[in-house]
Amino acid sequence: MKTRNDQSPALPNFDALCRLARDDPQGYEVLRQDLIERFIDAVPEAKRPRLRGLQFRIDMERRLAHSALGAVVRVYELMWKSFLNLNDNWQDLLQPNAEVAGLRPAIAGKSCLPGQPARIIEFRPLRDRS
Repeated sequence: MKTRNDQSPALPNFDALCRLARDDPQGYEVLRQDLIERFIDAVPEAKRPRLRGLQFRIDMERRLAHSALGAVVRVYELMWKSFLNLNDNWQDLLQPNAEVAGLRPAIAGKSCLPGQPARIIEFRPLRDRS
């Protein structure tokens, strides 16, 4: 496998990966695990345990799936749960005192952007057209 200037292995192109996965699933899996390990080993040591834990979680979701598509869906859902959790925490930082009865600031009628007042639009009844 070719290497780039930073000495990390070059990723084969998409078509080569597809052929490898189709023709040699075990070889594909060995390559996948090797690339993941090399990536994790290349990050600062303090971040490695978190990445290893995340990779373990991804591997378990893949193992529990009944198909490749099922694995993609499970990992996709895992990603969205993480993203939504991050968004909830971000909203808490923006408006720490804005929660009313457990509702998020936007639901409680408060702006999520500091210093952005709401504009109230008056609705008038339609005139009788008869």
